[in-house]
Amino acid sequence: MLRHTFKLHLLAICFTLTSAPPTSTMAQTQAVVPVTVPFVGCRSGGQLGPIAAPKSSDKSITVPPNVAKRLAYYKAKWSPGILAPLGWNCLGINDHDSFTLLVTAKSPKNNKSKAKSIPERIASLTHLFSHRKSDITGPAILVSEYYGTTEGKLKVASFVARLFPEHKTFVQALIKQGTIAEKDLSYVPYPNDTLTYRGDRIVEYQTAPNSRGLGTEGLLKMEDSVIQGVAILTGETPDLVFLAMRLPADMDDLAPVIIQQTERDNAEKPR
Repeated sequence: MLRHTFKLHLLAICFTLTSAPPTSTMAQTQAVVPVTVPFVGCRSGGQLGPIAAPKSSDKSITVPPNVAKRLAYYKAKWSPGILAPLGWNCLGINDHDSFTLLVTAKSPKNNKSKAKSIPERIASLTHLFSHRKSDITGPAILVSEYYGTTEGKLKVASFVARLFPEHKTFVQALIKQGTIAEKDLSYVPYPNDTLTYRGDRIVEYQTAPNSRGLGTEGLLKMEDSVIQGVAILTGETPDLVFLAMRLPADMDDLAPVIIQQTERDNAEKPR
C-alpha cells in the first residue's frame, strides 16, 4: 500500500512538471489590455477655411503597453481619427470631395533649411486639394473619408469597382445616371498591390516600392518604400474610409496596430 501511494505521488509530481509552461515563455508573453494614448487635436485648412484643432480626452485602445507608449491618437475637426507615432505633425485637409487627416514625421532638429514644413506647404497648395496630385514624400500617414452622397461618390465608385464587386450596384447606379462613365473605371486590382480581405467591406493592402497602386491614390508619392493601409466601406450608401501610410523601418511593427485600430473605429459606424 505504501509503495502504491508513493507511485501516485511521483506521477502527480511528474504531471505537474510537464504541464507547467516554461518560466521564460510566460515571461515573454505580453498582456494586451485596454490602455490610453494621448489625444492630439489637429488644425485644418482647405475649402472650408482655417479651423482650430479640436480638444478631447485621451483615446482608449487595446494593445501591448510597450506599443501604446509610442503612439498618439490624432484628429482634425471633420476628419477621421488615426493612431500615429507620438510627436509627429498633423494637418486636416477639407477638400471638395473628402475630409483628410495627414500626419507626418517631424524634420530632424539639425535641419536648418528655411523650407516650409510639409503641413505648411500643403496648406498653401490649393491645387493639391482639387487635383489629388501625389506630393508627399518620406514617412507619412493619411486617412480620408469620402461620402457616397456628395462629390466623394466618384472616389467611392472607383474603389468599389476595383476592390468590392459585391457592392457593384452602387457603381451601376452612377453609370446609369450618367454621373460616371464606365470607361473611366477599372475592375481589376493594381498589379503591384497585395490585397488581404477582411470581409466584403474591408481590404488591407500593400503597394510595392516605386509602384502606382492604392497607396498612391491619395497624397503619398511613390518611393522606394512600401505603402500600406486599408480601404473600408461604411454605411448604407456606402461611404469610404481610406488609410495609407509609409513608416520608417524602425516603426514597421506599428503598422498592423494602426490598421487594426482604423478597422475597429470604422466597424462601429452604422451600416
